[in-house]
Amino acid sequence: MFEEADIDINNIQPVVQRFMTAYADKPDDEPFEDFTANLIAGELPEMPPEEIKQFCEEVIKVTEGFDGNYRSLNSYCRDGHTKNQWLYRKIQARIASNRFKRTESSILADIEEQSHALNICNCKLHELLHSSKTVDGLVKSINREVKIQLKSVAVPELKVASKNVREAAFSLGKNAVWSGIGVAVVSSAVYMVKQKAKRQEIKKEEAVGAALNSGSDTGIKIVTAAAIKVGLEKGFIPILAKSTPAGVITNIACVGIENLKIMAKFSRNEISALEAINSIAKTSITMFYGLGWSAEGAVLGAAFFSFLPVVGTLVGSVFGGMVGYIAGSTFGEGIYAGSKKLLEKARTFADVTWNCLCAKERQELRLADSLVQYQKVKY
Repeated sequence: MFEEADIDINNIQPVVQRFMTAYADKPDDEPFEDFTANLIAGELPEMPPEEIKQFCEEVIKVTEGFDGNYRSLNSYCRDGHTKNQWLYRKIQARIASNRFKRTESSILADIEEQSHALNICNCKLHELLHSSKTVDGLVKSINREVKIQLKSVAVPELKVASKNVREAAFSLGKNAVWSGIGVAVVSSAVYMVKQKAKRQEIKKEEAVGAALNSGSDTGIKIVTAAAIKVGLEKGFIPILAKSTPAGVITNIACVGIENLKIMAKFSRNEISALEAINSIAKTSITMFYGLGWSAEGAVLGAAFFSFLPVVGTLVGSVFGGMVGYIAGSTFGEGIYAGSKKLLEKARTFADVTWNCLCAKERQELRLADSLVQYQKVKY
């Protein structure tokens, strides 16, 4: 499977192993920027020091931003609000700050374009979930679609249909939420495919598992992003371009690690399948906001959003799975067992919410947030 996905597990796994060993032995007083730069320089001696430094600075900044936004979203939802409302408020705050220095109409067009591109990706992903009856078949179909998307990521022109930024942002939120639900299916499928590389014991592996379980995992996300960078530069992940921005690499790493933690909680029966799926949807919302709106400057092009959910999830899940196995055999095997239980439930929930997304009632703009109404689905 991973050969078809163009991810060289046999060569990238040792890099992750070395990085996580170093993380477990890292002195508390060593700045993460210096620590991460040394890791990358050791693997990529030909990479200019200034370029490494700039990459590490961006990774740390984006990781901290992702974690902050994810905490903010969870807190907002605990207060009874929806993910769509959170996304709209965050975008509106960015517009009000005038950091984009553009007219509201041009920003509205960007949101519409992003939403349209994401909807195209969701339609294709929904089609794949139905056309593939087995786990291997699903993952192989996703791999084939990734290659097609990467060869042609152009998005058809779209005439702006929303009346205002609020309506457009809520539409983007709906598509991002369902994308997160589809991502839950993909993540489960990827975790179920056993990795070919043999797991090796690392010193102080409990340090990695403890960080994942406690939530103090910013360092693990940074190190994972660094490992992805090394993999890209060495040609181990040709599914992504070597020129992939640091912010994109970091968000992929963050989503991979967060979804790994969610899967672990589900496998230990700490959360229900419904809660796991909802949490994974939140990581997707956080990623879309972070990549499209959180950083200063222009938003990313729509073509990027047309393949990000599939490509990012595929790469993030592979790296998340590797980190999970490094964190300890009990942790890793638990993830594998949990993914088997979650896969079909996520598939069923994807169908329920997809029907809602396509129905006239979607104007209520509360897709997948009033989750209690879907309790009729047996979880």
